[in-house]
Amino acid sequence: MREIPLRRMVKEKVDAVKKVLVVDDDANIRAVLEYRLKSENYAVRLAVDGLDALRQISMDDFDLVILDLLLPEIDGLNVLQRIKSDPRTSDVPVIVLSALSGSSYCDRATTLGAERYIAKPVSLRRLVAEVRDLVGNGMPVAATPPYGIPVWEVNYR
Repeated sequence: MREIPLRRMVKEKVDAVKKVLVVDDDANIRAVLEYRLKSENYAVRLAVDGLDALRQISMDDFDLVILDLLLPEIDGLNVLQRIKSDPRTSDVPVIVLSALSGSSYCDRATTLGAERYIAKPVSLRRLVAEVRDLVGNGMPVAATPPYGIPVWEVNYR
């Protein structure tokens, strides 16, 4: 019987973790989304503006991007357009999560290729359900899950 090297098995397990990039200029929203997505076993990276998001997307492969529209440096619609026009990233699903809830913003985002448009404030359960629908479950990890809900997350449930 042929043995598979342990190193290979560990690499396959690490690669199976779904990577999500959260792009929002609001530190509180980034913290809440990071906490919730990590508790669902997603690997989460954060970007504070559109320029930071594009830099990170060019350097790493993400399974999903959660993108605000009101961003400094480069706005969210421009970031979305660049993601969807690049052959290396055009298949990465994007959830637009924005306080801009008018139909013109939604229409523009979906025309540019966003898979979902969700208005803030958002139920975290709904957001996690949308993430699961687009990329599947996060990979179970060996670490013990955090218990309890931070006070700042209660308002976003």
